[in-house]
Amino acid sequence: MHEYARLVDDAQLGNKYYKILEGELNNTRSLLLELLGKSIESRRFQHYYSNVLRASILDHLHLKQVKLLKKWRLEKHRKMEQMPIIPSWICYLPSMLSQVH
Repeated sequence: MHEYARLVDDAQLGNKYYKILEGELNNTRSLLLELLGKSIESRRFQHYYSNVLRASILDHLHLKQVKLLKKWRLEKHRKMEQMPIIPSWICYLPSMLSQVH
């Protein structure tokens, strides 16, 4: 998701690494298609549409996480005793999202 790349203060650097990761994802998809001979849409129709439905929900969670990270970054300049503690679960949110099946 491009929103994560926008979290990087140096936009050029964020875009550089986002493009690298996006390219790797596209290469992986292309190689899987070549290896398996069919797209996931045609091989596993139900699984594909289940993933599409799940992705729409996960997009909202990703946007919420980005919003929380932006808010935390703005607040981190406050004094330590005034700064709210980030909930411990936010550290695990990316891995939780990747495990949702």
